Amino acid sequence: MAAPSHVVRSSICIVAAVASILACQSDATGPRSPAEAPLALSVAPALATMGRGKELRLTASVHQPNGTSTTPAGVTWSSADETIASVGADGVVRSLKAGRVQIVAEWQASRGSSSIVVQSPVGDKPLPPCISAQPGGAGSNTPNTERCS
Repeated sequence: MAAPSHVVRSSICIVAAVASILACQSDATGPRSPAEAPLALSVAPALATMGRGKELRLTASVHQPNGTSTTPAGVTWSSADETIASVGADGVVRSLKAGRVQIVAEWQASRGSSSIVVQSPVGDKPLPPCISAQPGGAGSNTPNTERCS
Protein backbone atom coordinates (compact mmCIF):
# COMPACT_ATOMS: atom_id res chain seq x y z
CA MET A 1 0.00 0.00 0.00
CA ALA A 2 1.44 3.38 -1.00
CA ALA A 3 1.75 6.21 1.52
CA PRO A 4 -0.73 9.04 1.12
CA SER A 5 0.69 11.95 -0.90
CA HIS A 6 0.30 14.45 1.96
CA VAL A 7 2.58 12.27 4.17
CA VAL A 8 5.25 12.13 1.44
CA ARG A 9 5.06 15.91 0.89
CA SER A 10 5.31 16.56 4.65
CA SER A 11 8.34 14.28 4.92
CA ILE A 12 10.06 16.06 2.03
CA CYS A 13 9.39 19.46 3.66
CA ILE A 14 10.84 18.29 6.98
CA VAL A 15 13.98 16.88 5.32
CA ALA A 16 14.44 20.11 3.31
CA ALA A 17 14.05 22.25 6.45
CA VAL A 18 16.61 20.22 8.39
CA ALA A 19 19.06 20.33 5.47
CA SER A 20 18.65 24.13 5.23
CA ILE A 21 19.32 24.58 8.94
CA LEU A 22 22.43 22.39 8.85
CA ALA A 23 23.77 24.17 5.77
CA CYS A 24 23.44 27.59 7.44
CA GLN A 25 25.54 26.78 10.51
CA SER A 26 28.67 28.93 10.65
CA ASP A 27 32.22 27.73 11.11
CA ALA A 28 34.92 29.29 13.33
CA THR A 29 36.37 31.43 10.56
CA GLY A 30 33.18 33.45 10.11
CA PRO A 31 31.66 35.95 12.53
CA ARG A 32 30.09 34.47 15.63
CA SER A 33 26.82 35.65 17.07
CA PRO A 34 27.01 37.46 20.44
CA ALA A 35 25.06 34.61 22.07
CA GLU A 36 27.80 32.09 21.26
CA ALA A 37 30.66 31.65 23.71
CA PRO A 38 34.03 32.89 22.39
CA LEU A 39 36.45 30.27 21.16
CA ALA A 40 39.67 29.70 23.08
CA LEU A 41 42.60 31.64 21.62
CA SER A 42 46.13 30.70 22.61
CA VAL A 43 49.46 32.32 21.82
CA ALA A 44 52.66 30.35 21.29
CA PRO A 45 55.04 30.52 22.89
CA ALA A 46 53.06 31.37 26.05
CA LEU A 47 56.29 32.35 27.86
CA ALA A 48 59.55 33.45 26.30
CA THR A 49 62.83 35.01 27.37
CA MET A 50 64.75 37.07 24.87
CA GLY A 51 67.73 39.38 24.81
CA ARG A 52 67.40 43.09 24.26
CA GLY A 53 67.33 44.02 20.56
CA LYS A 54 66.05 40.60 19.42
CA GLU A 55 62.89 39.54 17.55
CA LEU A 56 60.47 36.67 18.15
CA ARG A 57 57.41 35.66 16.11
CA LEU A 58 54.30 34.76 18.12
CA THR A 59 51.50 32.63 16.69
CA ALA A 60 47.81 32.77 17.66
CA SER A 61 45.62 29.65 17.38
CA VAL A 62 41.86 29.26 17.74
CA HIS A 63 40.74 26.03 19.39
CA GLN A 64 37.52 24.64 17.92
CA PRO A 65 34.91 22.76 19.97
CA ASN A 66 35.70 19.63 17.90
CA GLY A 67 39.32 19.69 19.16
CA THR A 68 41.02 21.08 16.06
CA SER A 69 43.06 24.29 15.95
CA THR A 70 43.37 26.91 13.23
CA THR A 71 45.38 30.07 12.75
CA PRO A 72 42.78 32.80 12.18
CA ALA A 73 43.19 35.79 9.88
CA GLY A 74 42.67 39.24 11.32
CA VAL A 75 44.35 38.79 14.71
CA THR A 76 45.26 42.11 16.35
CA TRP A 77 48.34 42.30 18.56
CA SER A 78 49.22 44.72 21.37
CA SER A 79 51.92 45.20 23.98
CA ALA A 80 51.14 46.12 27.59
CA ASP A 81 54.36 48.19 27.64
CA GLU A 82 55.73 49.45 24.33
CA THR A 83 58.90 50.67 26.08
CA ILE A 84 59.91 47.07 26.90
CA ALA A 85 58.76 45.35 23.70
CA SER A 86 56.68 46.26 20.68
CA VAL A 87 54.65 43.89 18.52
CA GLY A 88 53.76 44.27 14.86
CA ALA A 89 50.57 43.33 13.05
CA ASP A 90 52.35 40.12 12.01
CA GLY A 91 52.94 39.00 15.64
CA VAL A 92 56.68 39.75 15.59
CA VAL A 93 57.86 40.99 19.01
CA ARG A 94 60.83 43.39 19.10
CA SER A 95 62.55 43.66 22.48
CA LEU A 96 63.66 47.16 23.45
CA LYS A 97 64.79 47.15 27.09
CA ALA A 98 64.99 44.77 30.04
CA GLY A 99 61.73 43.96 31.80
CA ARG A 100 58.59 41.84 31.65
CA VAL A 101 55.68 42.52 29.31
CA GLN A 102 52.41 40.90 28.31
CA ILE A 103 51.72 40.62 24.56
CA VAL A 104 48.00 40.21 23.80
CA ALA A 105 46.35 38.69 20.71
CA GLU A 106 42.69 39.43 20.00
CA TRP A 107 40.41 37.81 17.44
CA GLN A 108 36.68 38.49 17.44
CA ALA A 109 35.61 38.03 21.10
CA SER A 110 38.63 35.87 22.02
CA ARG A 111 41.90 36.90 23.71
CA GLY A 112 45.16 35.13 24.38
CA SER A 113 48.54 36.32 25.61
CA SER A 114 52.23 35.61 25.94
CA SER A 115 54.52 36.69 28.79
CA ILE A 116 57.82 38.01 27.50
CA VAL A 117 60.92 38.55 29.63
CA VAL A 118 63.54 40.80 28.05
CA GLN A 119 67.01 40.38 29.52
CA SER A 120 69.81 42.91 29.44
CA PRO A 121 72.99 42.00 27.59
CA VAL A 122 75.65 40.40 29.80
CA GLY A 123 77.64 43.66 29.95
CA ASP A 124 74.72 45.42 31.64
CA LYS A 125 74.50 43.02 34.62
CA PRO A 126 76.83 42.81 37.62
CA LEU A 127 79.01 39.72 37.45
CA PRO A 128 78.47 36.91 39.97
CA PRO A 129 81.21 36.17 42.52
CA CYS A 130 84.07 34.00 41.22
CA ILE A 131 84.49 30.41 42.32
CA SER A 132 87.93 29.90 43.79
CA ALA A 133 89.96 26.94 45.00
CA GLN A 134 90.95 29.12 47.99
CA PRO A 135 90.44 29.71 50.93
CA GLY A 136 88.75 26.30 51.38
CA GLY A 137 91.70 24.41 49.90
CA ALA A 138 92.19 22.56 46.64
CA GLY A 139 88.92 21.65 44.93
CA SER A 140 86.80 23.83 47.23
CA ASN A 141 83.84 25.71 45.79
CA THR A 142 83.97 28.45 48.40
CA PRO A 143 82.87 31.73 46.77
CA ASN A 144 85.43 34.49 46.45
CA THR A 145 83.74 37.87 46.76
CA GLU A 146 86.39 39.59 44.62
CA ARG A 147 85.63 40.16 40.93
CA CYS A 148 87.14 37.92 38.28
CA SER A 149 89.53 39.66 35.92
